[in-house]
Amino acid sequence: MSTISQGFPASGPAERKSTNASFRICFTGNFYSDFRNPTQLAEALRTLRGVDFTFQIIGNNGRFKYLFEGIQGVEFLGQKNHSECLEWQRCADLLINIGNVQNYQIPGKIYEYLGSGTPILHIQTSESTDPGATLIDETQAGVVVKNDSQAIAVALKQLFSRWQHEPHWLLSSRNEELIQSHTWTRKANLYRRLLSLFAR
Repeated sequence: MSTISQGFPASGPAERKSTNASFRICFTGNFYSDFRNPTQLAEALRTLRGVDFTFQIIGNNGRFKYLFEGIQGVEFLGQKNHSECLEWQRCADLLINIGNVQNYQIPGKIYEYLGSGTPILHIQTSESTDPGATLIDETQAGVVVKNDSQAIAVALKQLFSRWQHEPHWLLSSRNEELIQSHTWTRKANLYRRLLSLFAR
């Protein structure tokens, strides 16, 4: 059996013309109660002090607003179309991904995030292996942290501090060669090779 994962468009991310006035964090997608739950993330944001941030949440997430009540800087923007989501991802300083509890799938959004050129904070919820966390570590596209409010808060403070002094420091260590292997163009070539084997 051969598997080919999802990917992202081969065109590179748009260049940032300037640094955002505040630390802009973004999440695109949907939260879930049972396997992509934002409770620990919300608690981490609630404890942040001295961090000037905005956190834009894009997706069908209205039922989770109560978790973020009273946290300054959090914005629920509702659903956006795919191209709008990609633009929000490119304009952010940090993307949040909450990993799946199950350890047999990499969420397709991680590949979108890789293509955005924006650093990722991946929150690992799986108690065993997490292929999404492994992918982010291998590509050096971000930071992986356990699903614990204190650990998440520490990571956010450290990322904010580095962003203040060197806004694009995380991008300098990305393994671009490995990241580019996940473009749709490269995936299509893999499909073509596999299909050619069956055509013989």
